[in-house]
Amino acid sequence: MDPPWPYSASKVLSRPKRELSTDDVIKRLRRFSRNGLLKMGAEILWYAWNHSDVLENGAPGSIGNFITRTYSERLITLAGAFASSHNRAEPAEVDFRLLCWELHQCSDGPVLGPDVLQEVSSRLVQLPKDSPLRKLDTAFTHRLMIEAFKARIVAAQFEGRIWDKASLIRPLLIARELASLGRKAGGDAYDRAERQFFLTSLEGFFRAAWAIYTKASDGVRIEAASPRGPVIVHDHGRFRGDSWQFDSESQEHVGLTEDDVRAVTSRLSMPLSKYAERRAALRQMDPAVRKYDGLADVLVTRPLVDLELERLGEDFLLPSPWRFISGMGTFVLHEFVSFLQAHRATALGGQDAYALRGEAFGNYLRDLLRARPGVHDCDAPEMGGLTSRKPDFLWVGEEYGVMVEAKVFLRPNEDRLLVDATSAVETWRRAAETISQAVGLLRNSRAVLERHIRLPEKWVLIVVSNEDLIESTTGFKGVARAGNLLDGTGLDALALLSSSEFEDWVVHGSPDELARQAVQAWSNLKPGDLGYDSRVSRQSSQRESELPHIAEAWSSLIPA
Repeated sequence: MDPPWPYSASKVLSRPKRELSTDDVIKRLRRFSRNGLLKMGAEILWYAWNHSDVLENGAPGSIGNFITRTYSERLITLAGAFASSHNRAEPAEVDFRLLCWELHQCSDGPVLGPDVLQEVSSRLVQLPKDSPLRKLDTAFTHRLMIEAFKARIVAAQFEGRIWDKASLIRPLLIARELASLGRKAGGDAYDRAERQFFLTSLEGFFRAAWAIYTKASDGVRIEAASPRGPVIVHDHGRFRGDSWQFDSESQEHVGLTEDDVRAVTSRLSMPLSKYAERRAALRQMDPAVRKYDGLADVLVTRPLVDLELERLGEDFLLPSPWRFISGMGTFVLHEFVSFLQAHRATALGGQDAYALRGEAFGNYLRDLLRARPGVHDCDAPEMGGLTSRKPDFLWVGEEYGVMVEAKVFLRPNEDRLLVDATSAVETWRRAAETISQAVGLLRNSRAVLERHIRLPEKWVLIVVSNEDLIESTTGFKGVARAGNLLDGTGLDALALLSSSEFEDWVVHGSPDELARQAVQAWSNLKPGDLGYDSRVSRQSSQRESELPHIAEAWSSLIPA
């Protein structure tokens, strides 16, 4: 397939004479200046961020713009690891876009090879005997891998791309719930651990992150040489660490200090010189999956680049606003929790940090659902006597009952794109647990439930996760449909919703409306169909611009 831009427009790149590998693309990007590739990538990403219409279906050049956005961050990482700024050509926009296209076109290799299929088959038979996935025999393995490959592609293209004002604030709200649980478990030791990790307060860290985003969106204006003499160039995404000036009144009103800003730049940046340290690991990686592996996208976890132009900690580049916003959630809800787990003996009084994170997410949803008509908390004291295996909430309508299970994350922390086939199986195992919980409640606690609520005849299961596009990026719904995992359970349908989707339903929808759409999507689902969108979401025209609890949280974080 030809790229949307002609190779004749490039002064450096020519049309490849054969199919390229990732090694070939790395050789081709080495023809260009490392710093030039970073700067060009940032310019393209910020333009797309500020002009989202260029990515809409049917817009001129939308396919090329979409491919460029998908692979820009990976190309920036590869440039940082392999390219040099010594005696190299400065890339034009077409050069960067062609390199992204070439990375996109690299072969994915034998995704469904016999070794992978055998590995998945072995993992399936090792699952607990009561796991619903044990219904799937090895004959399903090929179909399962199709779902896993679909999930990988969607995650690679859309991971961290869904943005609304809740995207930054929701991790803070969940972290507040985690802090409340952590203080009960570890007391002052939790507070010390929190400050040790963030280098400031949790609130100060988030305020500074938003201030940095605002500063980077403005960029800096620098003087550059041109054939016509000096000109002023606007570097989007770039900011200087010493350009912050806070007077005492601003500090008191907003609660933001220079120390907060330095904490964020210190914790969320990687010096450009450190990128080269990934070179050996990237070279040893299987070329077929190199472009998907987390090593090839530093910006997922360290969305700021310390350019080291004068000295460390002075000049920074925020190349991708998408990676910065999603990276805050990764840093707080993955890295911080991992840190707490390593120090759980003191910081958490020995409790498991990951279990507390899950409880914190449940409490976050509990606050949202409190006082909503038809909502019943399965952990509430008045619901005592329920089986230990149960969903978190029931949302009961006139026709349907909706079982809601909160799973803060389903995909493994260390393999978000399901590069390893066994990561997909582990994701599905976690998701399948929710079916067991729903069945346990219906079979073993019906009499207890009938004492408290009117039980409808029809039920659906909704899994809520703090992950965008959770259905598409896990592939579990297709797996459950293909394997008939709901047969004999008493459930009419299964759907997986992101936090944002579920919150929208709760605030503006009804359980019956949600259930009916879930049943329709479930019945229409064709596993393995690459083009079918089975998500259950409300029409955007019905939504308000900002949910009330999100607006309140923003006001508390950034006073007007």
